[in-house]
Amino acid sequence: MRSFYMDDIAYKKAFLLTKGGVVRLRQKLEGLLKKRIEISKQLRALDNYEKADPMVYNQQIAELERTEMEADKLTNILHNAQTVTAPDNPFVISIGSTISLQDSAQVLTYTLVSALEADPSEYKISEESPLGMALLGKKLQETVSIHTPRGGELSYRIIAIK
Repeated sequence: MRSFYMDDIAYKKAFLLTKGGVVRLRQKLEGLLKKRIEISKQLRALDNYEKADPMVYNQQIAELERTEMEADKLTNILHNAQTVTAPDNPFVISIGSTISLQDSAQVLTYTLVSALEADPSEYKISEESPLGMALLGKKLQETVSIHTPRGGELSYRIIAIK
């Protein structure tokens, strides 16, 4: 899963996440908690060593603080997560929908997810992306268009919603 902008989204009231997204965030939180324990052990070892380099000590403190902040934000996200198991209406695109799109040359299949889960390499697009926003609420056989940064326009026909 890609890294996300924790400061921008960490204190929303509710997060819509797929089951897989919840699992990945829990795993990331567990990793942070293990990292915190390791850093604490290293700090204790440095604290007991008379010739400890103050710069190394301060770097470890800063790393511990970053880890604590990220763990706190992930805890908040998981506490406020609402798991999306299946779209409410399988005929209308919403978070959790897997959509097949036809452009002039090919068929593309994406899953629409929250910004926390977006990963283009896994064909998971954010509801906040231009394509995600264009798709939300659309139905089978509708056409969506988005403007590209270079001034062009891309059009897709929705050929399947799961």
